[in-house]
Amino acid sequence: MKKNSEAEEYQWAVQNLANTQQFLNNEIELADKEKKLIGEHRDQHLVDKTAKDARWPNMYGDLNP
Repeated sequence: MKKNSEAEEYQWAVQNLANTQQFLNNEIELADKEKKLIGEHRDQHLVDKTAKDARWPNMYGDLNP
């Protein structure tokens, strides 16, 4: 009985470790995706801003230094 109990505890510990590792891997993957999306969003914003500035002149001169 004790042997079975120890084996069961060991299996629970192994499964808990696997779950924790999977959770951490998911967190790392999500952080990488977020970083990538933020970079893509920033790059697209810069492209859009350049295109907008080319289409819309500064008619009132308020953006001149």
